[in-house]
Amino acid sequence: MKKQYMPAQFALIVLFAVYFTFADAQEDKVHVRISKNIEALHPLITHNLTDNSIARHIFYPLIEIEPKTQTYTPVILKALPAVSDGGRTKIYEIRENAVWSDGKPVTAHDVLFTLKAVLSPNLNTNRWKLNAKMIEEVEIDVNNPKIFKIIANNPSFTLTSLPIYPEHIYDKSHILKNYSIAQLSKLKPKNTPADILKFEEQFTSSETKKIAIGSGPYKVKEWINNNLLILEKCYNWWGNGLDSSKEPFKANAKELHYEIMSDLAMTTVAFKLQQLDIWYDVPAKEFNDLQKLDSNYYHFALRKIPTLSFEYIAINNKPKNENKKFLSESNVRKALAYAVDIETMQQQVLKGYGNRISCPCVPQKKTGYSKDIPLLSHNLQEAKKLLALAGWLDTNNDGILDQIINGEVVNLKLTLLVNKEDSYDRKIAHFIIKDLQNIGIEIESEEVDTQTELLKLQEKDYDLAIVSYHDKPGPANPRILWHTQSIQNITGFGNEQSNALIEKIEKTKDIGEKEKLYNEFNLLWSQEQPAILLWQKEMLIAVSEKYKDYKFSMAFDSYVGFNPGSFFILGEAKRQ
Repeated sequence: MKKQYMPAQFALIVLFAVYFTFADAQEDKVHVRISKNIEALHPLITHNLTDNSIARHIFYPLIEIEPKTQTYTPVILKALPAVSDGGRTKIYEIRENAVWSDGKPVTAHDVLFTLKAVLSPNLNTNRWKLNAKMIEEVEIDVNNPKIFKIIANNPSFTLTSLPIYPEHIYDKSHILKNYSIAQLSKLKPKNTPADILKFEEQFTSSETKKIAIGSGPYKVKEWINNNLLILEKCYNWWGNGLDSSKEPFKANAKELHYEIMSDLAMTTVAFKLQQLDIWYDVPAKEFNDLQKLDSNYYHFALRKIPTLSFEYIAINNKPKNENKKFLSESNVRKALAYAVDIETMQQQVLKGYGNRISCPCVPQKKTGYSKDIPLLSHNLQEAKKLLALAGWLDTNNDGILDQIINGEVVNLKLTLLVNKEDSYDRKIAHFIIKDLQNIGIEIESEEVDTQTELLKLQEKDYDLAIVSYHDKPGPANPRILWHTQSIQNITGFGNEQSNALIEKIEKTKDIGEKEKLYNEFNLLWSQEQPAILLWQKEMLIAVSEKYKDYKFSMAFDSYVGFNPGSFFILGEAKRQ
């Protein structure tokens, strides 16, 4: 056994040494392992968490949420906006010295361009469109292009975390200058003018996806496809000298090296040999294996970071297909929820990591989580009972539930939408299909690529789907996923009652009253069961021992619980 194992291990190390381009251990460089090739550094239209976690060092927002305190920090702005008219009018001023990495100043015209790009009808910018569609007007100060005013129709409007793009780089033909915010808000994909179609084609081209010119502290130094991406600190970055206690202004490392390694065995060897500093989103099995290693010999620390993300099985509450109208019945949706054995799935897929949740929010949110709502237990008998009440019985004893509709036997048949590019989703799908088959449902998976999946979800062309929602710090905002007017409401859930509750939540200032409204909404949600909540994920991180005292934060959106740029000060490991 020993003779067979040693050559394989040696070959792996040799292969590793040949494959990787780095061999230095310089203290001003941080080496981060990522699992997949970087497709784009283009956060407005990219939905890949890894790509966007890198792009956030290049594209800075006007305002960001401080991970540790969950408070708002002005970034490109001098200060948080001045607010009037009950929150509907906000005045912003950009820092005088804020410039793009090519040296040109950041102005309100760039902000306006970014908002117009978000509103372009065929661009997949849905995560930002909800806010942008609230805008009625943007007024730029005629005497100072760093000052602008936004008038919105809803006080919940915010520019927080929106990456700002340089107009002179991303719209060289000035196409969007010919359209107002109001005009773009009303455009439908089928009525898109030819010049906007041309802009959208240019904006989503493979060349544009790699331009990566922003106002953040880093720019691309080297990009080797399927191998390595190096970001280097911008010379004389405008943010130097600003409050370094704030996350956006912690940019101490000279270079950030993102090493692309899909092979888990190779990654483990690299980490053991201290040729990597950070391995984040470690799979549960490998995380457990690392825990078993001798800490006297291997020098790293392991961390579990809670996230503001949760995963759920979306149910199409308003199917277009007449044969699937039964999904609009709450009893049927509740039956599906009882049938899925979430605890077993969590143990098998996540090895017990992650936390189950009982309402569409995570407990770490400042407001919005209802602790009194119990978790739904796995209960096959209750599932069968509810389906029987809805008229689904096995009338012909073939093991499949059915109904007599218009004189014909119709089987209870469902399709589960699965991202074929995501092995994690495919594992979850295996358990869902098995559990629903156990109660007599005929179910099959439909495996599609990411773009097709997003399109089907948006058009509600599905029965069931595995979905992740990446939230931001601050109060919960049920409008995003559950208001009937929201673009991101992929389930079709909602009515006048639920909309009214969401709108009251937004308008209510008193914390106690707000919590009551959240509880009322969450109770209504749990009664209607528009989706099946799986769990809140935990980010599993392995970090070099030299950073063992680094204080990791909550992981949210494209922030993965740490800022690699903050790891070094003058060549020494940062201790916080």
